[in-house]
Amino acid sequence: MHIELEPIQQTDLEPLLEWVGTYEQMVQWSGPWNFEFPLDKDQLAQFFLTDTSPDGPRRMQFKAVDAESGAIVGQIGFSRIWDKTNAAHLGPAIVAPTARNAGIGCQLVRQLLTIHMARIVSTERQRRRGVVSSERVKGRTSRTNCMRQRGRGDGKLASQITEGAY
Repeated sequence: MHIELEPIQQTDLEPLLEWVGTYEQMVQWSGPWNFEFPLDKDQLAQFFLTDTSPDGPRRMQFKAVDAESGAIVGQIGFSRIWDKTNAAHLGPAIVAPTARNAGIGCQLVRQLLTIHMARIVSTERQRRRGVVSSERVKGRTSRTNCMRQRGRGDGKLASQITEGAY
């Protein structure tokens, strides 16, 4: 199965409620600090549909879609992104119970890292043109080149981010 990451929308939250049915599953998925059990759409919307976390850093959350069927088979994102240092906290992440043990988790992580590296490259290009300060980017573009050489991720969403679509 091949997946594609797409920005998560309000209509994509229902499967998450189905995949996380117990307190233990919720803690395993997101830790004990992001949500209260039982989960509801309001909590999910507040977390997944806001671009910044309460303490300031930005967020980026995605759904994983089966490229063939169009079904949502997972979710992954960055719960915190610190632009000044280009650091990001990966999570939460989950694969649909029916799609587990098929390599989806690896695809989720690889594609998300490709997206993050594309953001860094794009920011570096802007810095070189004088659009952003040099303190915001610290030359981490070699990882993107390494990922491209190894064929990780299809780069489709990453190129859209580099072009400013996200």
